[in-house]
Amino acid sequence: MRNAAIGAVLAILLIGGLFAAVHFGGTHTLKGSPSATAPKNSTGALSPADVSQIKPSFIGTIRIGDWTLVCGTPRKLPTPPGGPSEQASKAAGQPTPPPNSPLKRMAGPAPNSAAGAPGPQANSENVKLGAPPPNFMIPRCRATLYLPVPGEPKETFRVNFRLFGFRRLLAVFMQVPQETEPGDAIQMETSTKTIPIPVRGCNPKNCLVAQSFKIAETPPIETTRKLTFVFAPAGDGKPRVVNASAYGLPETLATIRRIDK
Repeated sequence: MRNAAIGAVLAILLIGGLFAAVHFGGTHTLKGSPSATAPKNSTGALSPADVSQIKPSFIGTIRIGDWTLVCGTPRKLPTPPGGPSEQASKAAGQPTPPPNSPLKRMAGPAPNSAAGAPGPQANSENVKLGAPPPNFMIPRCRATLYLPVPGEPKETFRVNFRLFGFRRLLAVFMQVPQETEPGDAIQMETSTKTIPIPVRGCNPKNCLVAQSFKIAETPPIETTRKLTFVFAPAGDGKPRVVNASAYGLPETLATIRRIDK
């Protein structure tokens, strides 16, 4: 029961934070540096070959190739609100989000659960995540890339890769305009595999597209040199394709695993 409550709190914090970032994100202050002498290219990005110079204590924002690594301050797992009786009553279902939480406006399931599957303690493949290990720290880093919205070149949508849950499963989260709806899927094409990423829910301005992956499913993502997102066909019946750069993505994900181990 306690594990279910903890997992639900994690899901609320993560989803709420992703939606809030639409309005408050985008600018970060660099609080740490991988190295005073880390070589960078002409765009100011760190060369993917030099990511080993980023320290595990890194806090801040830095570009690696075409991707951006963002690492917040370390945080411990929040304590579930209320006493044992309140936690026990909430364990039968999902805890009620705060009044202004983005979850109030979402119709889909949590990003690491499939429809009809267990709640936040299982991933999209119904793999139970178990209890938190001792001294568990919430994963604090993400790899971010902004891409043009199909048909709307002046608008962008954001792709985030990060580790999620007690087992540090890789997950992808995207905020896309409300041209999709829960039940749709965006196809993510890597060098070796095409992976459907389902739309989980929407607020008045954006939809959350999210999926977590079992450990055996991550190599095609963590080693890819190609990344393409294919949206459902528009009114003309043609799929909408967005070609993304994978330059720096494998190295950024490896850095995240080293920091959020």
